[in-house]
Amino acid sequence: MENTQTSGQNHSDSLQDKTKSIVKDFFLNLATFVSLYWLSISFIVLVFQIINTIFPDNIFTDTNAVSTFSLSSVIILTPVFFYLAFQTNKEILKDPSKKDMWIRRWLIYITMFFAGIAIIADGIVLINFFLNGDLTTRFILKVLTILVIPGFIFWYLRYSLNRDYSKGAYNKPLAITVMLIILATIVGSFYVVGTPSEKRAQRVDQERIQDLGQIQYEITVYWQAKEKFPENLDTLSDPLRGFITPVDPETGASYEYNIITEQTFELCATFTSEQKGMDANNRVPYLYDGYTKETWNHDKGRVCFERTIDPDKYAPIKPIY
Repeated sequence: MENTQTSGQNHSDSLQDKTKSIVKDFFLNLATFVSLYWLSISFIVLVFQIINTIFPDNIFTDTNAVSTFSLSSVIILTPVFFYLAFQTNKEILKDPSKKDMWIRRWLIYITMFFAGIAIIADGIVLINFFLNGDLTTRFILKVLTILVIPGFIFWYLRYSLNRDYSKGAYNKPLAITVMLIILATIVGSFYVVGTPSEKRAQRVDQERIQDLGQIQYEITVYWQAKEKFPENLDTLSDPLRGFITPVDPETGASYEYNIITEQTFELCATFTSEQKGMDANNRVPYLYDGYTKETWNHDKGRVCFERTIDPDKYAPIKPIY
């Protein structure tokens, strides 16, 4: 009787352990492939943004916008994916039958399917652009990115289906090579987009440009109303309209303002970064034409922007009695 109960208990424990193992393997494989998808997409986006920065296109205004989200995703998901893949391979090493687990094979074939579609579509787009004579270095590099990354994923998954896991939980040379490529891309993105301190400096300088644009607008309105420039920037503050003259966001000091002639003035600020090219074409709301065509390119340090008011364009506003 005792032997029967013991046998039943052992069978129940064995069934419970098997159920736990199936659940564990299910979510382990699912997490591995989700991290692979997220990492692959983030890596492609990051490479695209690096290409956009190195090979800008004047048609697009966002050519140098490198997303910190894609960079953060690559930094975090790279070790996460390698850890999950290593754990999955360890489970297969302990129990070779898990290599053919349905969830794993389904995820592999689905991923290979979409990777294959991406490769085929990439080839079609490349030939189409070639026939239309629209190939550029920027475009070719992006096409190669789409070709290489999904192509590598397709090859790796096919390799994992037929791999002999008895030789180890992971292919060390392959893992090191992939990690070095990702690390080089991350380092390259920092070189292109700048370090976190440089990014902060650029954001602060963007605030300075916005402040100068507001001040410039208020000076123009003041000149139209009085046909002269304000004596100082504090004169522009108007609680009735809710305008308070902005100050430097980092130091709290007032911006420098000088009257050059009756129709020319200059605004000065001290910048902590250099900003030139398309990145510096900050369009500030203006009075009649919607947006000014003047740019706010600047070097690092103290920079002054000289502005001249055209009376024909910004005619004085005569009071109505």
